[in-house]
Amino acid sequence: MIRGTTPTIELELLNLKIDDIKSAYVTIKQGDVEITKELDGGIQVDRENNILRVKLTQKETLRFCKKPVKVQLRAVLNNDTVVASDIFTREMEDVLLGGEIL
Repeated sequence: MIRGTTPTIELELLNLKIDDIKSAYVTIKQGDVEITKELDGGIQVDRENNILRVKLTQKETLRFCKKPVKVQLRAVLNNDTVVASDIFTREMEDVLLGGEIL
């Protein structure tokens, strides 16, 4: 990912189906900076491919600095079981021209 851009993070669900999820939260974290998107607002659902997508804004990515960010999905299933994905890391790269441009 690159600061000041609008990346989309894709989470392919391998061990569960989107229709089994009651609520879901995707958290992107770096130090004290934490952004969480919820299923009913910030997460796009691709049922056909069993993928959740989270789009970040320029303002959100500019909150991070040039070092790795951690990403994790937590979800409540229809049977009230709570699950979490492994935490994965993505590099956050910098831009030369700072600030929002749109």
